[in-house]
Amino acid sequence: MKFLAAIFITIYSGVLTNHDQKFYQLITTPKELPAEIQLNVPFTPQAPFGIWDADHNEACEEAALVMVNAYLDNEKLTPESADTQILRLIGWEELNGYKVDVDAREMGQLANDYLYKNYKIYYDDQVTENRIKTLLNKGYPVILPVAGQTLGNPYFRGEGPPYHVIVLIGYNETNFITHDPGTRNGESYEYSIDTIMNSIHDWTGNKQTIKEGRKAMLIMTP
Repeated sequence: MKFLAAIFITIYSGVLTNHDQKFYQLITTPKELPAEIQLNVPFTPQAPFGIWDADHNEACEEAALVMVNAYLDNEKLTPESADTQILRLIGWEELNGYKVDVDAREMGQLANDYLYKNYKIYYDDQVTENRIKTLLNKGYPVILPVAGQTLGNPYFRGEGPPYHVIVLIGYNETNFITHDPGTRNGESYEYSIDTIMNSIHDWTGNKQTIKEGRKAMLIMTP
């Protein structure tokens, strides 16, 4: 009974176990993948009006969730609607005991508890270039926690955020295509595949140790 309960709790939380066949079906890579793809995901920077106050400066997680949620609901984002949704999500987090920075598991919980979406998280050796491309080809934008300063984005202020969250929306032969909420220039922003794969690190609870964070990726489903 304890074993079955453990499986139920893990699946219910959104983190699929090795016993769940759906887990493998989603990331099973076909023999051939298209050379390129790009999903039509709405974009918003985490500061839609360019006001980088205390809330918006740390709102990359919320912006990523808002973008993917709009994609799943087939909705457009305006600066007004995006800002409202980001601030409402931040307010809900504060009321429910979330810290300023959240990891992949907590983002999944927010997707489920606040946005009423299902979610799946993949960790460690499940996070590969081909599996990311497979998920994109199956219509799933991929939310990535990253060590932001390793991205080398020239539009970031200073060195960029130590911890950051971006959304992968596609790829081509050399790059992943992202919606990077950390800059108003982040729509369909391309990073090299190597840069993305080397930057993936889940939140450790400490900005000084972010590069020690495990690989993680999150998808949301209706």
